[in-house]
Amino acid sequence: MKAITIYTTSDYPFGGPAENFVRQMALGLKENGQSVSIVLLKGQSKKQKNDTKIPCVSLLFSKRPKNGFLKLIQLFFIFLTVPYSLLKNKIKRNSKIIILYGVEYFHLIAPFLIMKYILNLKVYRIITDRYPKNVISPIWWKTPKIFFYNFQYKYLDKFLDGIICLSSYLKESSIKYGVKKNKIIVIPHFIDLSFFKISKSLLRDNEKIRIGMCGTLNRQNGILELIKAYKIIQMKHPNVELLLVGPIKNDIIKEINKIFSSLDDNSIIITGKVDSQYIPDYLYSCDILVNPRRSGIFADAGFPTKLGEYFASRKPVVATSVGDIKIYFQNQKELILVDPNSILSLANGLCFLIENKCLAKDIALNGYKWASENLDYKKSAQRLLNFIYNKSLFKFSLST
Repeated sequence: MKAITIYTTSDYPFGGPAENFVRQMALGLKENGQSVSIVLLKGQSKKQKNDTKIPCVSLLFSKRPKNGFLKLIQLFFIFLTVPYSLLKNKIKRNSKIIILYGVEYFHLIAPFLIMKYILNLKVYRIITDRYPKNVISPIWWKTPKIFFYNFQYKYLDKFLDGIICLSSYLKESSIKYGVKKNKIIVIPHFIDLSFFKISKSLLRDNEKIRIGMCGTLNRQNGILELIKAYKIIQMKHPNVELLLVGPIKNDIIKEINKIFSSLDDNSIIITGKVDSQYIPDYLYSCDILVNPRRSGIFADAGFPTKLGEYFASRKPVVATSVGDIKIYFQNQKELILVDPNSILSLANGLCFLIENKCLAKDIALNGYKWASENLDYKKSAQRLLNFIYNKSLFKFSLST
């Protein structure tokens, strides 16, 4: 069997959503009998023990540089070193299939495209989102990145052997720019549901109903709508608390402090960034989980990776009806659907679960079953392998 090498700009094996995605994808491929290895294009941000038994090496530096000038030098050497790495892996491991994760720009993908034809390789790219200009280029001197990003997306993806998208929006965008339908597959996530086991490491010392949100706590993800909805909920159900897990910027904290003079007095807990291996403990400590993402291209393009983890924890979920969420799910079946950008709709959805505990349990179970069928890392990896090896015997469509 041909070996697969995953080239990623993320860390490995632990970190945030990107690291978790690559980890579970690689493990899923391995569980399906596929030989797989990982190459870290930019090295690691911190030293980690590899507990997956999947070979992982850094392309250049074992530790990724923090200095802007060194990062620029690293990009230059990545371009020069990738061909050697591809040749080496093909000779030593018979690695003829390449999967790119977090590789979004033409200047990074170019050497893979060139060597694809020279070494007769198959190159696939995972597209997780559609990034706005301010994310791609937060400062003026990074403006060329916008050109490299759009050039790859609009003109060069069609020359790859396949595109793996997280959402139907990304699939349709790729088709619009010339990628053939049979060269695209939608796989929202790879999740090890067994990883989300009940833990006693975060025992609670109160009887309050805990509402939890996990992920990047920013405006796009609806953190301010949630805070304002929580204030409404408190008036009706004083016995609640709010757990916010994930990175949060000071300007958001200032906005929260304008709404609540005291976080402690209003039972608001902010953890900051938490490593993915500890996320299940926090999710299990909650009674209700919420995904209040705002509407827009950001919401339409990406599948909320935390949603699958919410389901895996077997907790009832409230989510805004955006992107593929409104396609996959029925209100009050797998989750509670609420209107995006609506504080009142969000508050009503959360109150509904608080007031209907029996139905909330059924919703939580249905959500878990959906995740087990559609997001399980082994099943998702099998779908990916069928796509790569062009097996038409296994046809799949997400359960609705």
